[in-house]
Amino acid sequence: MPTTRRRRSTSNERFRIALAVSAICAALLAAAAGFMQWMSIISPTGEFADGLTITGWGLIGGSGELAGSNINQVLEELQQPGSYRQAQLPTVLAAMALIPAIWLIFKLSRVAAASLVAVGFLVLLWGGFRGLFPGDLAGILDPGEAHAAIGPWMVAAGGMEMLIVGVVFLLGAATPPVPPETKRSRDTQQHRLR
Repeated sequence: MPTTRRRRSTSNERFRIALAVSAICAALLAAAAGFMQWMSIISPTGEFADGLTITGWGLIGGSGELAGSNINQVLEELQQPGSYRQAQLPTVLAAMALIPAIWLIFKLSRVAAASLVAVGFLVLLWGGFRGLFPGDLAGILDPGEAHAAIGPWMVAAGGMEMLIVGVVFLLGAATPPVPPETKRSRDTQQHRLR
C-alpha cells in the first residue's frame, strides 16, 4: 500500500514538472514568435512594399529596396507617427509567465496557476487579435494590403498552452493523492480524543 502511494506521488510529481515545463516552452514560443513574420504585404498596385514581410519587431524581409531594414526607421523617414513593434506586449507577458511556470516546477501554487491562466489568456487574445487584424502600418497601407503571417498565430498557440496548463493546475490534476486513513491512525485519533 505505501509503495503504491509513493508511485502515485512520484507520477503526479513528474506530471506537475512536465506541465510546468510545457508552460515554459509556451512562454518561450510566444517570445520567439516575435522574430517570425507577422505581416505580409500584397499591394494590388505594386506600390510601396508589395511582396514584403515584416516581423513582430519590424524587420523587413522579402525582395526590394526595403528588405533588411526596419519598418520603424522607414516610418521615421516618412515622418509617420507611430511604430510597429507588435511583439513587444507578448514578449513582456511571456517573461511574466516564466515566473509562475518555474515556481510550479518546484511547488504547487494556486496563485501561480491563476497567473498562468491570466497571462495565457492575454497572450492568446493579443495573438488572435493581430492574426485577424494585422493593422495598416500607421496608415501607410490601404485596406486589404496587409495580411497576417504565422507570427501572431504562434503567439496565440503559446498563450493557449499557458492557459490550458494553468487551468489543469487549478483543477488539481497535478495534486498528489491524499493518503487514505488507516485503521491505526483512526485508533490513534480516537485515543487522543479520550
